Amino acid sequence: MMEKKKTRFILAAAMFCLFLSCGSDGGGGSSGSGSVVAGFIDYTAAECSVDGQNEFVYRLMNDTYLWYDTVPFLDPLVFDSPEDLLDNIRYGELDRWSYITDQEEYDNYYEEGRYIGFGFSLLDRGEGTVVRYVFDGSPADRSGMERGDTVIEINGKTIEEIETADEWDTVFGADEVGVTAGLLLGKPDGSREAITLEKEWININTVLHYDIFEKGGVKVGYIVFNSFLMTSLNELTPVFTLFKDEGVTELVLDLRYNGGGRTVVAKYLADLVGGKNTDGRVFQNFVHNDRYPDWDSSVRFSAYSISLDLDRLIVIATGSTASASEVVINGLRPFIDVIIIGGVTSGKPVGMYGHDFCDKHISPVEFNVTNSDGEGDYFDGIPPDCEAVDDVTRQFGDISEDSLQEALYYLDYNECSEGRTYQSADRQILTTSRKEREKIRQYGLKREIGAF
Repeated sequence: MMEKKKTRFILAAAMFCLFLSCGSDGGGGSSGSGSVVAGFIDYTAAECSVDGQNEFVYRLMNDTYLWYDTVPFLDPLVFDSPEDLLDNIRYGELDRWSYITDQEEYDNYYEEGRYIGFGFSLLDRGEGTVVRYVFDGSPADRSGMERGDTVIEINGKTIEEIETADEWDTVFGADEVGVTAGLLLGKPDGSREAITLEKEWININTVLHYDIFEKGGVKVGYIVFNSFLMTSLNELTPVFTLFKDEGVTELVLDLRYNGGGRTVVAKYLADLVGGKNTDGRVFQNFVHNDRYPDWDSSVRFSAYSISLDLDRLIVIATGSTASASEVVINGLRPFIDVIIIGGVTSGKPVGMYGHDFCDKHISPVEFNVTNSDGEGDYFDGIPPDCEAVDDVTRQFGDISEDSLQEALYYLDYNECSEGRTYQSADRQILTTSRKEREKIRQYGLKREIGAF
């Protein structure tokens, strides 16, 4: 339908300038979230009809969008929604992230750490669709669902039927409290179990697990950190306080499913790792498009009383490790030894400020992120030092789980175990590949949440 409509209209130059900034004089920005005034354009929608929303999105994408010069010359009014418009003007395969969502849902997730759902996450490994993790106290948790369970059917549909019809965004029903779904589970002991879950507000615990191991008199902290939300600040602080009080001198930071979030939280985590060894140095640079070079800025590390002051960090990563997680890795590397165990990360060296309009929120890519050495552009992901499997058959903290086992081996011997050294981008990665991760297709904010 949209293709037919698009062929009927091309914007005249005068109308084009009406929708866009045809001669902005620059502006100011920050590294935080929220709306930004770019040049003389006040980024609020003039009115909230579909046309008004489309005009707003088209102006924004032609101005502060990192790849603004790739946005096609077209009439935004011919699209049925701002979401349809955005899908048609994002920068090809390079921009997999710009999205529009409900403003309240966005704030609930990033600011309050909650969403409406069942409280579990899935991974399609080819041999089955497996539960990656379950949020504490959620309907999924109360049902007995746990990491390693296999989902066989959802509401009577097989996984193959769901994937063929591309129904991962809809198969669990509307995002409303009280909506139910029936699941058929395969349990690790080979039995099957049918359960019914009811959606409710899920309070996300972004720290999925933490522990302290002692190896040869050295105390090793282990933390599975899942999202960089504002609520994470209050979760990270007591864990690192414990690590500091217990004399932890090595750390395994498990970011295998962490898709990113707030940069202020990423900086706090990096501060807790580096402490005195990174204090005052540049953690990350924000680099904007050539219309707003005066927005470019740098953020420096700080140190806290509970910082571990490490000179080495072991990170567990997979193809689901993205954005702020990659920023922590990249930002620390110029100053301390960062060793990656697992697989190639997702590859998102860019970020968004975000803008609210008409009860919606748009997060277009608006800046590149580099470290103190100017290193970034890892769109193909950051490769591991040692390959390892994301062994979903074992619980977090089980020292026989392949990724954790390899991480502890590296701490002991300062090298990968035999046959685990990553060789090249052409080699088959043993852990979750990007293609496997994308079999379960979710879009926009649902992809950011990463859980149902």
